[in-house]
Amino acid sequence: MKYIQKDFFTSKDSKLFCSTKLHFVLTNRYHGVSKSPYNSLNLAYHVNDKLESARINRSYIMQKYYKNKTLLYLNQIHSNTIFAIQENKGILEASQHNLKGNITTATKHSILMQDDSQYNEILVGDGDGIICNKSDFVLMSMVADCNPILIYAKPQNVFAVLHAGRQGVCSKILTHALMLFIHDYNVKMQDICIFIGTSIRKCCYEIDNNLAFQLMQEFGEKYIACENERYKLDMIGLLCDEILSFGIELSQVEISPSCSCCDESYFSYRREKITGRFALFASLCDEV
Repeated sequence: MKYIQKDFFTSKDSKLFCSTKLHFVLTNRYHGVSKSPYNSLNLAYHVNDKLESARINRSYIMQKYYKNKTLLYLNQIHSNTIFAIQENKGILEASQHNLKGNITTATKHSILMQDDSQYNEILVGDGDGIICNKSDFVLMSMVADCNPILIYAKPQNVFAVLHAGRQGVCSKILTHALMLFIHDYNVKMQDICIFIGTSIRKCCYEIDNNLAFQLMQEFGEKYIACENERYKLDMIGLLCDEILSFGIELSQVEISPSCSCCDESYFSYRREKITGRFALFASLCDEV
């Protein structure tokens, strides 16, 4: 298949983020070295692409946009687990937060810096979100239909990157992140900016009857469309209503218009099954 290449979407292209110190890059499938079916900018190690190809692809992004910074990433498990990054006397620490009901629990552990300085990256742990207020680090969320989400609070200069597929959305990973912003970083909701990157949309996200009825019972019928006895899920609708429930205005939210399943510029698990992952990268910068 011949693809028409397009540029990455970055914070410079964003109406919300272009004048902030938060720099982000939403990649697509182009400008990498991976071979089919991972062609070409696959950024994940877990999809059976050649490890060296994925490392070269990550290095390309880091060298182009975030030179001399350290990449933090997760073994993504479709959870609501979030890690908050701190430095204590030169030791990098991560507090692991898990949400059950309205209760969040935390455990802390040290993160060992890896010796492989060529790639300058750290696997933080098993989870789906990272919160950080340090400019030394770049956060990454890898996706191929799931929602890559960025949250930023300008006054506190704190940001989070989330991986939110159906399970993450339904287990309220976005709510969990906003709770941590409020309680641990004293963020006011009027200071929040949110970016939701390219993901599978309701035009393509067909689900089976049992799951549709289960989600209707839990969240109501408004997020499930039924056409010719086929059910489709609106994850963006769920996320927007979750955001509104915190008193955040939709004017504080920017959503990529692209559906990853429709737009062949992006990897899509639903469309391709065996495929790569594109990603959302984000980091604090010293200047706007």
